Amino acid sequence: MAPPMVSERYPSVSTLAGNKILENPKNREIGTLLHHSSSITALYFPSKSKLLSAAEDNTISVTRIRDWNVVSTVKAPQPKAQGRPTGDTAPPGSVPCGINDFAVHPSMKLMISVGRGERCMRLWNLMTGKKAGVLNFDKDLLQSVKESKRSTGEGRGIVWDNAGEEFAIAFEWGVVVFGI
Repeated sequence: MAPPMVSERYPSVSTLAGNKILENPKNREIGTLLHHSSSITALYFPSKSKLLSAAEDNTISVTRIRDWNVVSTVKAPQPKAQGRPTGDTAPPGSVPCGINDFAVHPSMKLMISVGRGERCMRLWNLMTGKKAGVLNFDKDLLQSVKESKRSTGEGRGIVWDNAGEEFAIAFEWGVVVFGI
């Protein structure tokens, strides 16, 4: 079995629980992310000097690679309980939380994130590090991608096109493309 492909956007990670960043092809450890209090769900290198990481603790952190110091952290709010879908793994009395995925606009000025337990996407201003807006997924949009009222309705993945004029959000059963 061949090792997974390594690209600039998706670095090789030994295990998401260990939070160790490895450099391929030598599999040499080059740093450790210790600032997240739970499992990391997404990594992205916007430049050669910065690393963005999202985790199940509802934070997205910007880390300087040179010395592995956290430059900034954006905290998404805890989702409100909206019923418990089948197969939910959150403990009783709490809601599923965490950032499923995020995507940085090619201009590096804004970012969109989708979270666990939420039927919305969040727009972040990377110039100020603050939330710029929230767009809830309406019932018609969720039905168009075959998300029923018993499913989570949360976005699983998100990606911008190269021009930065459209982005796509992946759900469990389909994808929706949005324009700016």
